Amino acid sequence: MIVDSGKKELGDLLIGATPSAAFAWIAVGVGGDDTSTSQTELDNEISRKAATVTRVGNTLVYNVTFTGSDLTSNLVRELGIFNKATKGASNEVLLTRV
Repeated sequence: MIVDSGKKELGDLLIGATPSAAFAWIAVGVGGDDTSTSQTELDNEISRKAATVTRVGNTLVYNVTFTGSDLTSNLVRELGIFNKATKGASNEVLLTRV
């Protein structure tokens, strides 16, 4: 689900209102709450990595690898796409959470 902050940032990008960073960071977590459009972060983030992002036709393809040492648990319950490398960074925006 594209969350409210992601929709706002996409709109700003489309009209040139902000020089935002690319949405090229994938975070995973172990939170289990339902996804809400008002979310701005994952419930319980455990790791974040840079993704290689390509466009194939009208589809964006994100490629990222998490190894066992990247994860503090054998369980991943949530995933988010962000525009910053660090959780809580200035102007960090969550595009989508699943």
